[in-house]
Order: sequence, then structure tokens, then C-alpha cells
Amino acid sequence: MLGAALDAQELQAALGDSEKRYADAARASNDGLWEWDLTGGPAWISDRARSLLGLGASALPALDELGWAHPDDQAIVSTALGQALSRRDEPVRIEFRADRGGDHRWLQLTAVGTAEGTAPVSRLVCSVADVHQRRLLEEQLREAAMFDHVTGLPNRRLFLDRLTSVLNQIRRRPSRSCAVLFLDLDGFKLVNDSLGHLHGDELLGVVARRLTAEIRSTDTAARFGGDEFAVLLVDPDEGDLAMIAGRIQQRVREPVLIEGQQVSVTASVGITVSGAQVREAEALLREADAAMYHAKATDRGSVAFFDRTMHAEAGDRLRLLNELRIALTEEQFVVHYQPIVPLDGSPVTHYEALVRWQHPERGLLLPGAFLPALESGPGMVELGTWILDQVGAQIATWRAAGHDASVAVNLSHREFWNPGLAESVARTLRRHGLSAHNLVLEITETVMLTDVEAARRVMSDLRTIGVRLSIDDFGTGQSSLHTLREFAVDVLKIDGGFVRGMESDPQLAELVTVILELGRALGLDVVAECVETPAQERLLRSMGCSKAQGWLYGKAMPGAEAGTMLGTPGRSASPERAAAAT
Repeated sequence: MLGAALDAQELQAALGDSEKRYADAARASNDGLWEWDLTGGPAWISDRARSLLGLGASALPALDELGWAHPDDQAIVSTALGQALSRRDEPVRIEFRADRGGDHRWLQLTAVGTAEGTAPVSRLVCSVADVHQRRLLEEQLREAAMFDHVTGLPNRRLFLDRLTSVLNQIRRRPSRSCAVLFLDLDGFKLVNDSLGHLHGDELLGVVARRLTAEIRSTDTAARFGGDEFAVLLVDPDEGDLAMIAGRIQQRVREPVLIEGQQVSVTASVGITVSGAQVREAEALLREADAAMYHAKATDRGSVAFFDRTMHAEAGDRLRLLNELRIALTEEQFVVHYQPIVPLDGSPVTHYEALVRWQHPERGLLLPGAFLPALESGPGMVELGTWILDQVGAQIATWRAAGHDASVAVNLSHREFWNPGLAESVARTLRRHGLSAHNLVLEITETVMLTDVEAARRVMSDLRTIGVRLSIDDFGTGQSSLHTLREFAVDVLKIDGGFVRGMESDPQLAELVTVILELGRALGLDVVAECVETPAQERLLRSMGCSKAQGWLYGKAMPGAEAGTMLGTPGRSASPERAAAAT
């Protein structure tokens, strides 16, 4: 009896130690624990489990009472507990929401049915862990993977999922149909570069809300990144597609007030329909994208419906972009120089730099063949930086030969609004040991007037360096005398279209006269572009124009050839060219 008593005491002590370790482990893991004895014995639940499940201090629900689970999750909890009862010693794990008086919290339930020997399950041991923060994070990640964080619209992935689902329905029911509209915002990059990315995102948000307001709840509007959007129309009337696209375009181009300034963009739209032969979602999207590029190339802000010929255009465009990436890496570009000639016979000292692409298969390509493709991406800034460095090196070469020259370099809108422009210019001057007067930077009126205040700051930074500034294609924009005075530019370049037509059109001749008088009044140099005939030169001289450039004096040529004209009288620099032009 004494031995039995000592054994019982030792067993009780061991049991106490085991329960303490069990409780300590539960506290360490921060899990809630409870047990059901299926033979009628006492049930037990920890304080942590009561807290997680939202139970009262004395509550211990029966096995078939699941009021502590969210109504939508009670079925899966019941199923899990049933599986634990039927699968001896095999844990069953699920996640569910606890219903805590309106406060729903995600928990992880682990249930194990146990028994002695080979007997049926007699006890159900459960634990609950708080996984609410992890579930919230997973939901955020899932949303980030499916939705655009700037506009809140579905992204490309979710759009394709929904398009795929609709196409599967169309395969089952051929009477159904869908259409995809692909939109690209015209002018957004200019706004984004001039006003900054935060304000660009604000504009994108406005466009997204307008798109959503123009479509039905069964349709989907999505943003693919940058300034590209897509719209999925389910079971549309194909005869109304052009009208729907026009209505969307009208809403998009309505002005938006940003930072006290009215900003507006237009949208080029490509449309394709599912048709009798249902394609895959990616194929349908490529068709709408090809139609959009066709619309953009034909007339910005227009609408185009897809046809098969656009596949070839899309292939050519993709091939061109790939070739341009290689060209930038391998420096396949060259800079040529066109003389700007004094009409009073003074020596030639000034040129305009014009880029060419020395294509390995197609030969020397003019800017019109490749610059439009580059302007839509960061490659334009990369090319501009390279051109600036090449021009600096060429001027240094001429100076080493005893000729002091200046060169005008055109800036695209992406280059002008690039935050590193002023430093890039200053670095080029330092690297090649040049003076600021050796460089003239040309911008267009359109770029300058996108954001007058921001443009003034950029131009002030450039003027601080000492470089001169020129307005290219003057007369084609909307600048005013007041604006010109504020910008403090040095040179006006008369658009070549005015020069070519002034002999036959008195109004154009009068306009050229006005620009020349404006330049004199503001103390600016005025250069006439695209002078091709001696008659045009004579007319310009009679109007008081002092400088000109064009084929009459020479086409753009490599640096070494252009250098031979330095210091020679402008009007007699190339008499054979003048004779040929005549």
C-alpha cells in the first residue's frame, strides 16, 4: 500500500509538471487551447482561447455549438471538426473568422482526435492561433498584385483574367460577344515631365474615375502602367462602339485643374471585337494595342478599329524598338552639322547639330525614321546626353584646329524636363574645356508653354550656366510677346513652312516680316530655316533677316566636312550648291 501511494504521488507530481509545461508552452506560443471529452468527462478551455474566440469568462460551448465562428465560416469549421473526429491522431488545420460581436478576426484552428489503444476517438484537442495580421497582409499583397496602386483600377493581370473568363463564356454561348478598347493618353508625358510625377499621378486618377463613370458595372476599366488604359465591354452593340469610344475621349480631354493650372490630354483609341473566331485574351489585347498605335500614328486623339494589316505594323514597331535599344548600346548614331549662315557675308561660325542613325542594314536614316519611336521612352534622354557629348567633343576638335564655333542642339520635351539637364550641360562644358558661348540649346514653343513657371525655372538654370537659348519653329505655337519677354531667350528660328511658302503667299511673307520685327524689338537674333532658293534668300535679306540655314548653303554634314566651312564667307561658301538649288 505504501509503494502504491508513493507511485501515485510520483505520478501526480509528473502530471502536474506536464500540465505546467503544457501551459507554459501555450503561453509562449500565444495560442488558445481547449479540449472536449467525448465520454462525458469535463471539458476545458484556456483563457487565451476564450479571448480569441470572444467567449465569456465561464462559457464553454458544446461541440455542436459554433456561434463563435463567422456565419459564412461555420460550415468549414464543422467539417474540420468532423474530420478530426474521424481521423485519429491526424491533425486537421483550417483558417476561419471568429465572430466576436461584429469584430471578425482571422484565426487558425488545429484539431486532433485522440483515443486510448485501439478505441474510437474519445477526446478532441484543439488550438487556435491569431493569424489576422498575416491574412490582412496577404490580402494587401493580393490586391497589389491585381490592382493599380495609383488609380485603384484593375491592372493588366486582373484585366486579362476577366477577359479570359468572358471569352470562355463566349465559347460556350456563341451569341455573346465582347470588345476591347485600348487607350493611350496623348500629351501625358509632357504633363508628367513638366509638373512632376505626383501631379501626373493625380491626372491619371482623374482619368481613371472618368473612365469608370462612362462604363457599366458589367464592364471593366484597367490601367496597364504609364499612360495606357484598357476597357472591356461585355455584350456591346458593335454599332455603338465608335460612339462609346468618342464619349470616353470627350470625357478624357475635359480640362483638369492641377496646381492652379488647367491641364488637358487626349486619348488615341484602338478597338477590336471578339468576332466569330474567338481568340485568346492576349491576342485580343494585342489587336486593340495595334489599332491604337495605328490611330496614334495617323491622327493623335483618333479612333481606329483593328484589321489584319495592323499586325505587320505592330511587328515593324516592335522590331524598330529592339533595334533602337541595340543602337543606343552600340552607339550607331552619328551627329551631322548644318551651317547657319550670316547673310551679310560674314564668316560661318555657327551650326545646328542633327542626329542620324547609321543603321547596319538600311544605311543612314534621318530623324523622322526613328525619333518618334524613341520619344515615348527613356531612350530619348539617353540619346540626347550622348549627342550633347559628341557635340562638345566636335567643338573641342574645331577649337584645337584654330576655329571657335558654336553649335545649336535641339532638346526634346523629355530632355528639357529631365531634372538632370542643367548638370549634364555643365558637365559637358567642363569635360571638353568649352565656354558657355559655344553651345545653344533649342526648344520648341510647345514644350516651353506646357508649364510656364516650371519652364522659366529650367531656363533660368541654363542661363546661369551661360548657354544661349533658342526657340525653334517659332510661329507654330501660341507664345505671346509677354511670354517671350519673360523667358529671356536669345534666338528665334522662323519655321521652315513659312519660309518655303512666303514667295507665293503674301500672308506668310507678312508673318515672316512681323517675326523679324519682333526679334529686332526684343534684341534677339532671328534665323530663317529651310532656305532653298536664291529668291528666298533675296526676299529674306530685303526684310532685314541676318541669318539663314537650308540646302542653299549646305545639307547637314559630318563634323570634319563641316569644319572646312568655318571661317569662310557664308554666302559664297558653296556656290555650286546655290547653282544646283537654282
